[in-house]
Amino acid sequence: AVGNALEMIKRLEVSHDGDLAFQTQVLNAVARYNERGFILSKDKSKGLIDSADAMCMALWEAHQPGDDMTPWAMT
Repeated sequence: AVGNALEMIKRLEVSHDGDLAFQTQVLNAVARYNERGFILSKDKSKGLIDSADAMCMALWEAHQPGDDMTPWAMT
């Protein structure tokens, strides 16, 4: 789900409304690599990353086969 979210962001298929709390949580997340790719981690940050995780899960669900792939914004 995390890799899918990253690819959608790179293709400019995702935007957000500029919410500072959301932005902070996304920026708190770092990639931790493993044998299957990578996951989101807090690393040494004590800040929350829950919004970043939720965004990845929501984008994964929205990207399932048969879904309309029209770009959309999370608010």
